Amino acid sequence: MTGHNHQTLDGLGIFSGLVDKIYILSLPSAIERRERLPKHLAEFGITNFEWHDGYGPDAPEVQALFDTGQVFQFPPCFRCGQERCKCFNNALIPPQVANFAGFLSIWRKISASNSPALVMEDDIILHPWAPRILKKLKHRITKGTLDFSPTTPKLLRLSSPHSEEHSKWRRFRLIDDVRMSNYCYAMTPAFAAQVVAEFDGVNTTSDVHLHQNAPKPGQALTLLPPIATDLSWSTGSLDSHIHPKENHLEHLKAHGTKEEIEAHHQRLRQHIKRIYSRPILCVSHPNAGAESLAQMLQTAGLEIGFEQDGYDGLSSSALAVEAHENPNSDDPIARTRRALHWKHLIQAVQDPKTAVSDILNLNAENQSFLRDHILRLTGTDLNDFETGADRAVASLCLWSQIIRDQNPAFTCRIEQDAPDLLVYLKSEGYEVNEGAITSQAQPNAPETTPDWSSLSAKAAKLLQDYCKTYRYDLPEGCNT
Repeated sequence: MTGHNHQTLDGLGIFSGLVDKIYILSLPSAIERRERLPKHLAEFGITNFEWHDGYGPDAPEVQALFDTGQVFQFPPCFRCGQERCKCFNNALIPPQVANFAGFLSIWRKISASNSPALVMEDDIILHPWAPRILKKLKHRITKGTLDFSPTTPKLLRLSSPHSEEHSKWRRFRLIDDVRMSNYCYAMTPAFAAQVVAEFDGVNTTSDVHLHQNAPKPGQALTLLPPIATDLSWSTGSLDSHIHPKENHLEHLKAHGTKEEIEAHHQRLRQHIKRIYSRPILCVSHPNAGAESLAQMLQTAGLEIGFEQDGYDGLSSSALAVEAHENPNSDDPIARTRRALHWKHLIQAVQDPKTAVSDILNLNAENQSFLRDHILRLTGTDLNDFETGADRAVASLCLWSQIIRDQNPAFTCRIEQDAPDLLVYLKSEGYEVNEGAITSQAQPNAPETTPDWSSLSAKAAKLLQDYCKTYRYDLPEGCNT
């Protein structure tokens, strides 16, 4: 197909006579998409359009929606209203809010205009039968059987995700059935004004809001067969800016470089599109405290997973911080707390006489994890301490400070506070067997005992503060 057959004086090509303006929502950084699309549109005679710069997830316009409480927050799920559900995406993430904000700014433009407009996304692909179907659509408008005048609230859904409906053999129809049509749709100023006036926050995705929730009866029609689909959700040849797709990984395996494949695989692994709600999150340092706490709570009748999911909660030292990966777990839920929502944060602490020994025996991956996040959150670099004992003490004290700054609901010394913890949990409505724990946790005897007298003044002061805060005896020989 060539654009020659569809060229028009107004540059709107196959959409001439339907709308007077074409907006394309696109991130300024989407170079590949912006290079591809003009060539594709020209095949349909479309040369007159406006790039409408979208917002990235960190844009001030997006942050303002969060800051002013205009974004629906989990829990519950914004789709089904349940706290625990199987919806693939149950929490609105910043890229989704950014997408909504970009469309909202276009709707505001259209509402202030005097003629219908077309809106496209930059990953659109028009079907070869689009000219024929649009000709029939415009004929309906010309005959007066379809009112698409500026003052009539009307939305025309012209696209949808690829399906069997996308066929040149399908007969022309206009139906009321909803399709998600963000790739390509047309609206009148009156409809845009209605959507803008009734906007009361980002409570769902932009496509569900516009194509399902916003239209009143009789205000929206779906065109069949669809004249367009997309290259990210439907085919994977372009990467999605919202949720990374498995089909794009398959595309890269066939056409991409090793580096591109590895980068997208990591993005898929680290992307958060659903939140898991668990009542309890237990955190500690070292991890022996988290393990002991999980075992105690399991004995008392709660399903708490150590480095794995549990119905009542999880326990892990790494889940004390926002990190992409937990070095001690590959469990899909325990892998990162970025995908967790909890009600009660429980801190486990341990006598430094056993804790420091455990920390000294941590592997390099865990040591690096601790160093990175302690530096990020406290500004202290563990490598500034000269000895392993100093670094272990600093790690113990600073990680505990990081947790303490999060205002845990209860702090449990694993050697003696389990009964009090169960009393607290029972007061919060948990069904626990208070008599199940007949003995306190007794950490293993340390394999290596540091020379407490050799600690630097800085490490010794941190340890003194730790012992004072959590009511432990200062190790014998520690000079402060």
